[in-house]
Amino acid sequence: VHVVAILALRRLGVPRMALLSMIETIQEMRHHLRTTFGDSESSYGPNSTGPPPQGILQDNGAGPATWTTITAVLVKCMQSEGYGFDAWSVISQRAMSLVCFGFIDDTDLILNSTDPDVTCNDLVAMAQQALDTWEQLINVTGGALAPKKSYWCLIDVNSDGQCADPEATPGELVLNNNCLLYTSPSPRD
Repeated sequence: VHVVAILALRRLGVPRMALLSMIETIQEMRHHLRTTFGDSESSYGPNSTGPPPQGILQDNGAGPATWTTITAVLVKCMQSEGYGFDAWSVISQRAMSLVCFGFIDDTDLILNSTDPDVTCNDLVAMAQQALDTWEQLINVTGGALAPKKSYWCLIDVNSDGQCADPEATPGELVLNNNCLLYTSPSPRD
């Protein structure tokens, strides 16, 4: 949604007029695809009967920066809700806080518990809450999670430092549209 992109970029000081120029161009342009078979008959935009086209579009030089600024706000929201992983780095001797890994349109959320009494079922319930929060945040931006591209993995390490059998993973994670998330292959594979 363009208003989300504008707010995220303005937050970092991008000039208003530059943003409006880019957004108005996207909303008002008539874009045809050109292939070796010729130009497409239908076009992307403008939409005279409904809301203007949204998105930043492929190959827009501002695309990566826009994705990064929006994602940074979403990650900060997740962190403020208590999701992520806090640990002490043995190498740098510093505290670290990690919420996710992100690259292009792929984000891997991380969740753990330092409570020795937490059960796998408790973690699965926490993971479902984190997934619900992330999905709602993505929806606010106009995006959606792709069920076929979404999966999860529970890594259960016992007191001996051994990983539990991933086949014994309790529970399931479900997207808001009732799509079941795939469980990823074993971390040992």
